[in-house]
Order: sequence, then structure tokens, then C-alpha cells
Amino acid sequence: MMATLRISAVVCTHDRPVQLRRALESLVSQTPQPAEIMVIDNAPSDSTTAVLVAERFPRVRYVHEKVPGLDFARNRALRE
Repeated sequence: MMATLRISAVVCTHDRPVQLRRALESLVSQTPQPAEIMVIDNAPSDSTTAVLVAERFPRVRYVHEKVPGLDFARNRALRE
């Protein structure tokens, strides 16, 4: 019997909603889909990313990381 692999896909982003939309469209169209898709929004300048995720990708988990820097975003993903 083969074990089922459970994969989480995490996208760390900072003020790049167009690129994020394309990345999330690709992730949600995968077969099989990741068990979890999470966006870590790193020190955003506005709510554009939060709105995008809420409106177009309801299955995706959105997390706001207030401290700028990719290392903080990655560590936040690990904590989540």
C-alpha cells in the first residue's frame, strides 16, 4: 500500500498581485491539488492582496506578516 503524501504550498509575496494571481491559478489547477495553499503577505502597502485572495481564491489561506523581509515571511509560514 502506498502512503498518501500531504503537501502544503506556500507563496510568500510583497505587493505583487498580478504575479500572485497567476501563481495561485496554477496551484489550484494542479492535479492532485496541494492539501493546503497559503499566501504569506509580507508587509503589504495596502489590502490588494488580501482582497484578491478572499474574492478569487476562497480555498487559499491568507496570512498577513507585518515584519518586512523574506526570512520573516518564511518563518511565519513555518509557524502557521
